Amino acid sequence: MHKKKLLLYFVIFFSLFMLTTGIKVRGNSPASINLSYNITTQTLTAQITHNVADPNTHYIETVEIRVNNTLVATETYNDQPTSSSFTYQYTISASNGDVIELLAICNISGSLTGSLTVGSSAQGIPGYSGILMILIAAFMMLGFSFKIGKEFRKK
Repeated sequence: MHKKKLLLYFVIFFSLFMLTTGIKVRGNSPASINLSYNITTQTLTAQITHNVADPNTHYIETVEIRVNNTLVATETYNDQPTSSSFTYQYTISASNGDVIELLAICNISGSLTGSLTVGSSAQGIPGYSGILMILIAAFMMLGFSFKIGKEFRKK
């Protein structure tokens, strides 16, 4: 009976740890960047999601834009337009096949990069690699917990 309680406490502690770690990361870093580029007007449109309580004190402070790994623009902001998703537009010169990267940096902590290839319609889902890593770790720990539980039951 004592071993089962120990296992239960371990699972609860790990679950709380994973939940609070995820909240901290999500609270400061931008959640997603969706880029589109109009080659005719040479306009880069960036839809950024950065969930904050007060966009005047917690905001995307710097946006860096690179074309083919060359810095072409840096914009600095003192707030963000909304407390969640917003759109910025930039005039950037690029041609078919060029890779445009946009780095959004939070004034408190964290950053996120979005990219697109001009003329390509294939885009990945931005900002989800961290979530994927957390889910993989959670499933591994869940499997580990079941294995430990089986070992305790055997004894």
